[in-house]
Amino acid sequence: MANIINRVGGKLKKVTRKVQKKFNSRGLILMYHSIGEEASDAWSLRVRPKHFEEHMEVFRKLGHPLSLSELYKSIQAGEVPDRSITITFDDGYYNNLQLGKPILEKYDVPATVFVTTSFVEHGLSYWWDELEYALMSPGQLPDQLTLRLNGNEHHWDLNSAATFTEEQAKKENLPRPWLGEEGTRCHFHFSVWAALQDYLPAEQRALVKQVVDWAGIPTPELKEPFRPMTPEELHILEKDNLVSIGAHTVHHPMLGRHSAEIQSREILQSKEYLETVLNHPVKHFAYPFGNYNDDTEGILEKGDFDCACSTQQEAVWKKSERYFLPRMEATDLSGEEMEETLETLFKC
Repeated sequence: MANIINRVGGKLKKVTRKVQKKFNSRGLILMYHSIGEEASDAWSLRVRPKHFEEHMEVFRKLGHPLSLSELYKSIQAGEVPDRSITITFDDGYYNNLQLGKPILEKYDVPATVFVTTSFVEHGLSYWWDELEYALMSPGQLPDQLTLRLNGNEHHWDLNSAATFTEEQAKKENLPRPWLGEEGTRCHFHFSVWAALQDYLPAEQRALVKQVVDWAGIPTPELKEPFRPMTPEELHILEKDNLVSIGAHTVHHPMLGRHSAEIQSREILQSKEYLETVLNHPVKHFAYPFGNYNDDTEGILEKGDFDCACSTQQEAVWKKSERYFLPRMEATDLSGEEMEETLETLFKC
């Protein structure tokens, strides 16, 4: 009986909270990643510069842009400005500085960039971009891929997916790679990515290199603008205080799949690195993939973070939890599409 009462009480609490939220002022935190023109975008991470500028124009027209620090302070004070909009970027792509900052400056829209520090520190390309380039570029691949995973050989038979034409590449440019049908190149790409996702960094890098070498498609140098920023460019990004920098772990793991010890290293070492480079406290964090577990919040408290952004798709309001702030994903919409979407999002 006690369990039933607890379950019913929990549901009532959620319903009450939802009703309260509906009648309170709400804002949005939007999550961007990369700005660029490249056609291949298996993860829907890139927004074209033209569309990004249109987004900023819409935000100025329909909302009230706030920095993440300002939003956090408003939550702490118990009142979020209605229709506030907070811009964030994940990962630390150079194009955030090269293409994004001038547009942010033009419309005077503040933003926070969450940086995955190993890529910045060591000048490494993002491993998921290398994998996408190797597996989703039009061309011919060998018929079978074999990798040794957790002590066992794992085989992928490509069959017809070994051949991948320009026309197929356009057809399989889906919003998300897991939407690809079995037997397609898109499905193969996602299957390999999923198999490599949870490896620790050194082994993960070695496995990605095996796949790239097997594909026989040389990955490009860290070409602009799809490379990570350098430490010096982080300073330039922060200049004039319109853009702030937050932590996004060292290697971009799914934190909730790892021990508290590994999570602590990933979170706190990324913070320490950024504070050393920037010479000031770093108070904001974002979860890679929005993933965490019961250990994660305590680590953030230990690290003295003010707040953390998740990927929970809903609006933010005065009772949003500071270490689990919801964010909406921003995709490559036109300004008109963003305007329509914004009105819907404010109601979430």
